[in-house]
Amino acid sequence: MPEKAKILVVDDEPGIRSLLKYEFTHLGCDTALAENADQALALLHDSAFDVIITDIRMPGSMDGIDLVETYRKQNPGQKVIFITGYAVEDKLTAALQNPLNHCFKKPFDISELAKSVFQLTPGSPSA
Repeated sequence: MPEKAKILVVDDEPGIRSLLKYEFTHLGCDTALAENADQALALLHDSAFDVIITDIRMPGSMDGIDLVETYRKQNPGQKVIFITGYAVEDKLTAALQNPLNHCFKKPFDISELAKSVFQLTPGSPSA
C-alpha cells in the first residue's frame, strides 16, 4: 500500500488553510498547516513533505519565495506549488524558472490543484 502524500500548506489566510486541509485530508493526504514562513520552517525542520503549497505574500520577515529558497539550501529537490492572489511579479517569474516550482492564481480550482499535487507525488491516488 503506498504511503500517504505529505503536504505542507503555508498561508496567512485561515480560510485557505482550512479549505486545503479539508480537501487534501479527504483525498487521503497527511496535511500540515502553517500560517507563516517561520512556522513552516519549524515544521520542515521536524518532518519532510512531498509538496509544499505556499502563498507568496505573507506577513513576517519572509514571503513564500524566501521560504522556499531558504529551505532548498538543505533540500534542493523540494517540490513546491505557489498560490497567489496578485499579478505575476519579477520575483515569482524568476522562481518559476525552477521546474520543481508551480503556481496557481487565487481563486484556484481545487481539483486542478489536487491534480498537480498528485502528479508531483508518485504513488498517490489520482484526483
